[in-house]
Amino acid sequence: MCRRISLNADTGTVSEWFHIDEVLTDCHTGDSRKPTEPLTVIAAPHGKRVLKECSWGIFPFWAKDSINAHSETVRQNRAYKQIFARQRCIVPCDSFYVEGSSRKKEPSVQVTVKGRPLLALAGLYDIWVSPGGAAYHTCSILTTWSNEAVAAYQERMPVILEEAYLDRWLSPHFRDDDALSAMMKPIAPDELVFQDPDGGREEWIPGEFGPEWEPNPYGLYWR
Repeated sequence: MCRRISLNADTGTVSEWFHIDEVLTDCHTGDSRKPTEPLTVIAAPHGKRVLKECSWGIFPFWAKDSINAHSETVRQNRAYKQIFARQRCIVPCDSFYVEGSSRKKEPSVQVTVKGRPLLALAGLYDIWVSPGGAAYHTCSILTTWSNEAVAAYQERMPVILEEAYLDRWLSPHFRDDDALSAMMKPIAPDELVFQDPDGGREEWIPGEFGPEWEPNPYGLYWR
């Protein structure tokens, strides 16, 4: 699952990083964003990249998977099949959060990616028009099975797109199922950095550990 992300870069920085052609709304920066709150989204319905605002949660909001769509089954999901074909988007952020144990009252942990000040999360967007004629712009974030590092916290994680995939991902005319599936694989665990709530940093390190390494409650190790 992915239920909290953050974006601290301003509109100019995001526009330059993602080569935005048109800005419809400024970026929502600062506090982390949660479901039902507005997210900054990048779409290219007519070939040009547009920066816009969407509420997090595709209508209907009571739907089980309105916040996150499973990448493995999105094309078989009746609610998402047509949206996935033509209305893929990018949700820019600088980090996402994994959940601590609610039973132990452990805090969420912020996750960043080495060498990437901005991330491109795979998303879907839609526009729902109410009976009264009001248009609601909404979005969902695609998730995949967690890699070894995130699996220490939760079963699923957001799909983080590689820069080389962005043009094809955003194109409503690109329909190669095998290529799209290849884009939605989990990022390598050794690319992630876990920002400990107390200010430390943790990384996933495979293999043996020396006596100077101490595991945290999730099985990750201080570095």
